[in-house]
Amino acid sequence: MPSTYSPDLRIELIANGEKSGTWGTITNDNLGVIIEDAISGLASVSITSANQALTAQNGAVDQARCAAVALTTVTTANFNVYVPPVAPTVDVIFAILSYCLGLFLVLIVSFASFLVAELVMDSLL
Repeated sequence: MPSTYSPDLRIELIANGEKSGTWGTITNDNLGVIIEDAISGLASVSITSANQALTAQNGAVDQARCAAVALTTVTTANFNVYVPPVAPTVDVIFAILSYCLGLFLVLIVSFASFLVAELVMDSLL
């Protein structure tokens, strides 16, 4: 049976007898990077246009898994941040930090078009 990925944190679940010689690297990445990001990671996201999707990848570093998301932009227009879908049993909580200039509306939206949060951002600078 090949490796699979957990539905919540998307860490690689190595099948019995698989990945001979590489399981240590995979396990270290799972524990030392991926799980650590979910607990205390900060993703810096630069908004360069009207909308931005958070990255989500199986078994690799991504923005959607991090505990906090820091938004930066030079635009003063309203924008959406799209959160990738997660397993239906998971409640994801993000700390959203704004390092943006100006006062504008940010919508945190799921890919299924459900409004997750509506934030009025003002500069922390």
